[in-house]
Amino acid sequence: MMTDDDIRSMLHTKAQEATVSDDAWDKIAARLGRADAPVRDLPRRLALVGVAAAAVAGTVVVANLPTSNVAHTTTTTSAPTSDVLGIEPAVSAWLAARIPDSVHVGMPHVTVNGRDTATVRFTGGQLATELFLQPLSGRKGWGVVSAASDFVLIDNPTYDGHELVASAVAEMDGQMTTTYIVDGKEVPGGTRRATHTEQRALGSPIEGAQAVTVRVVLVTTEGVTAIAEMPAQMRRDPATAVGSMVAVWPATDSAGLAVFQQDADAGRRADLLDPQAVAGGFLSSLLPRNETPTSFSIGEFQRGDSTSGEVPYTLSDGSSGTVLVRTTGEAGRIWYVTGATSDTLEILTTRREETHLVADVQSKASGTLTWTNAVSVRVQAGEKVSIGRPDTPLGNYPVVVRLMNGKRTLAIAAQLG
Repeated sequence: MMTDDDIRSMLHTKAQEATVSDDAWDKIAARLGRADAPVRDLPRRLALVGVAAAAVAGTVVVANLPTSNVAHTTTTTSAPTSDVLGIEPAVSAWLAARIPDSVHVGMPHVTVNGRDTATVRFTGGQLATELFLQPLSGRKGWGVVSAASDFVLIDNPTYDGHELVASAVAEMDGQMTTTYIVDGKEVPGGTRRATHTEQRALGSPIEGAQAVTVRVVLVTTEGVTAIAEMPAQMRRDPATAVGSMVAVWPATDSAGLAVFQQDADAGRRADLLDPQAVAGGFLSSLLPRNETPTSFSIGEFQRGDSTSGEVPYTLSDGSSGTVLVRTTGEAGRIWYVTGATSDTLEILTTRREETHLVADVQSKASGTLTWTNAVSVRVQAGEKVSIGRPDTPLGNYPVVVRLMNGKRTLAIAAQLG
């Protein structure tokens, strides 16, 4: 007797074998520029595979962006028919706004996972990207929320209300065009030559935006178009925290950490379940600020007890130290950063004055000491200096200082003040 796993394996194999006619792309390409394009039937063999797979696993697999027939194939899928049908116009509109008609898109393959997410990838053409979709508000169709490609990577886009910072890596030689989408409006970021594996710093001063997305389009020398598009992580000023401050990163207050726990529970932030990945994420979010990205390496997680530990790190041209991490100790709970030490920079004490939180810092190297919203302070090797941030709330507060030499980070230190 076949088990559910046997059936899933068989259906997965058959779905991979499913094909459409050779002229399918011509019809798809025509629809990219025509809202009144004709409806196309879903191939029967693939429709049956999709129905069976939906009955077993709650997933619908579609190979050619159908517009109607899925409505009549099954009632067992966990994805409502109207939602499945809404994917094609979302993808078509997204592509039409980003690539010229001359690009041979190839064959789109759609996977709908229940009611919450869908992915679209393309094969056999000149487009190298995978699209990620979610239902729109009120379940009125679908929207593309991000895109990824093996040919171009957007690394750690962050936005703090004043500046967008990210980096991009091209895996192929070609022309790279950057666009920033600021509250729905496109802002050109420029076009430049891209070299294989070269990391490019991206950034733009942007004041007061509610949402910022980074898009990178790489046209390779072989004529392949790769698109990566990713929303920037919003970095709140700790002074706006609404709960007790218990962490330095990825959020500072308990309310913010609860949101990240929900993301981890839903599978969107699995990285936060790994203390080593959390340490790397903290360094990535901190180091690229206002500078040429500083590379770093991290070591193995060193457990202290059931709820805490540390991860050693080394900057490429600066100091080494440890990132301190903590969790509740329960299975499936996220880790978060509570501080960072350095062999070059040390936070000696913190104190509160009438309008400022002040940190007394000792440095073994010369440079400029910085802290968000604080006036930068010059320091000489072996010198003790004070740096203060105004208008900080009472209670624990994240103190994150960096020692800079021009645009390079020499050392970091962080703790709750």
